[in-house]
Amino acid sequence: MTEYHNPIIYLDTTESTNLFAQEFLKNHEPLHGTVISAGQQLQGRGQRGNQWLSVPGLNLTFSIILFPSKFNVSRHFELNMVFSLGICDYLSAKRVDQFQVKWPNDILVNGNKIAGILLENTIRGELIHTVIAGIGININQVDFIGNYTIEPTSLKRILGITIELKEALPEVLNFIWKRYDQMINQEVELLRKDYHALLYKLNEPCRFTIDNLTWTGLIRGVNQDGQLLIENENGEIKQHPITGIKMLV
Repeated sequence: MTEYHNPIIYLDTTESTNLFAQEFLKNHEPLHGTVISAGQQLQGRGQRGNQWLSVPGLNLTFSIILFPSKFNVSRHFELNMVFSLGICDYLSAKRVDQFQVKWPNDILVNGNKIAGILLENTIRGELIHTVIAGIGININQVDFIGNYTIEPTSLKRILGITIELKEALPEVLNFIWKRYDQMINQEVELLRKDYHALLYKLNEPCRFTIDNLTWTGLIRGVNQDGQLLIENENGEIKQHPITGIKMLV
């Protein structure tokens, strides 16, 4: 495995670690793999503009800045798999069971959300120039106030123990880098195999909404472009991008 000695910038409070990373890139030349970690995010974001709510000092909220070398934009979903599987590997090491990846970027345990990922890329020509991966993992928070589409959970809820955040962060990063190495070493089929093995609702009936229409289909997988493959009632398998479709749980 490649040895990564990445700087970690610790912030007490920030609007969003992804937003901080964007501004940091404008004024500095960070190393590949630089991590921005915050004790509190005031405007943490998830997919489709959803807010990531986290009690200060109890959870991991961080972003990683990457500069993939000669990485074609067509391979963008490999990055989703890297981060999703890295988090799942960490959960497995903590002896958590029943974790799954809910397409495209949520990690569930027993159907409850424990982590989320937000990837923001800058493109130059046909290549991905910069990646900012925003990650939130519920670690020590027990009480979650508010209305959620998916009920949240945390490691402390599951394991009943308090975990030191500054020990958890390098552990999570270590598993992410192992998966990143698989990607750059062209072990993409292994990533796909592991990702599909953990895919939430795979080969099960699931309800979706598209353009305000609700219908039921079978999830048959995710293609190399990151599109969800859904079999409709006529037995046809169609590809659906992240935009425009919502999985109901």
